[in-house]
Amino acid sequence: MLWDIAGIDDVEYYKDQLANIFKKEPKLRDLFLETCASGLFSFISNYRTDYSDIFEDLVSIAEFIDSEDEREEWLKYKKSDLRSLTIETTED
Repeated sequence: MLWDIAGIDDVEYYKDQLANIFKKEPKLRDLFLETCASGLFSFISNYRTDYSDIFEDLVSIAEFIDSEDEREEWLKYKKSDLRSLTIETTED
């Protein structure tokens, strides 16, 4: 879904490129994920009223994380962030 929004057609090419960069510079992976998540939450809070497919987007971003354990931990963290975002936006 995020790839569609960004207008990226050759998703596998960019996934491979990012994976190579993250292998060389692991700290960039965390920065990338934080930036994507922040931008995604901003996009959702400003332009969407339905949060049902947000986890699909988060999983798409999390595919860049190498290990299953790290991916699960990151998703748990971001899901808790989303819950607070959802609560904040619905109270307005």
